[in-house]
Amino acid sequence: MAPTFSVIVPVYKVERYLANCVDSILGQSFSDFELILVDDGSPDHSGALCDRYAAQDSRVRVIHKKNGGSTSARKAAAQQAAGDYICCVDGDDWLAPDYLSALAEAAGRCKADMVCCGAVYAGPGEKTAKVVDVKAGSYDRARIEAELFPRLIQTSAAAYFPPSVWAKAIRRELFVPAQMSVPDAVVIAEDRAVVVPCVVRSRSLAALDECLYYYRINEQSVTRGGKVFPWEGLRASAEHLREAVDLSQYDFQQQYDRVVAHDFFNAAKSQFNRKAPYRAVRADILDKLRRSLFAEAVSACHFTGAKGRLMALCLKKRWVLLIRTFHALGG
Repeated sequence: MAPTFSVIVPVYKVERYLANCVDSILGQSFSDFELILVDDGSPDHSGALCDRYAAQDSRVRVIHKKNGGSTSARKAAAQQAAGDYICCVDGDDWLAPDYLSALAEAAGRCKADMVCCGAVYAGPGEKTAKVVDVKAGSYDRARIEAELFPRLIQTSAAAYFPPSVWAKAIRRELFVPAQMSVPDAVVIAEDRAVVVPCVVRSRSLAALDECLYYYRINEQSVTRGGKVFPWEGLRASAEHLREAVDLSQYDFQQQYDRVVAHDFFNAAKSQFNRKAPYRAVRADILDKLRRSLFAEAVSACHFTGAKGRLMALCLKKRWVLLIRTFHALGG
């Protein structure tokens, strides 16, 4: 009999935190799950630690693979997952003891295709709870379309449905094809590449007001620590979303234009983490901005909030110096 949950954990350079993560999963009050640990070619001792857990607990399976990033790691696990629902956990995060129990209860209560909850953001010496950014409760298809679709990708105020694959349980029949269709080159917004198509195809959804997922604020993660977002990853992300969602429905085209422009702005800011002269970085940004995929989105995007309007204006007017200022200020 298939387990209720397949919990997928990509593992890469998390030796310091992995025990905390895995112990929080194996210690769940709800025990009907399998745990798939994907050693994504980690150069530390994480892979050996995964094997030790598998030897101790029959619910644990380990996949060892060449490093390919979180998208390829989740794809490797998705191909083997047997659970009714997929839960993704980052290797440096951890779960409240009743996380799976709460998700299972909500899923059963409204036969949900997706369940989402809030998270606790844990940094050095502090923890901040953030409830899920949608109204708690049960959503049938009509309510999903009425209340979630207008903010699914990105609103004019730059708000959006929570795009992370963590703090969610997604029915396997939705998750697996969505995850498998994401190109490995998608290293920017790879979670959104899965979650948005799953919401579009969901018939029912449940949102919990509890904060049951613990997200570790790690300055060395891909979204922090002075990383440079690759243009190829940005292009792959935008192209995938365009193919995965029918943009002619609702106002998805307008939402798509905004999110592509927003992602481009963030990628442009990150280029100033390169050790390169300003003129070289500026020329590179302007060159990418001339490409039709990005140029069309920037030209069409419209924001109502002050920050969004300024961001769009920087791109439309090619104010690269101001983009560098945003980067310097951490904005």
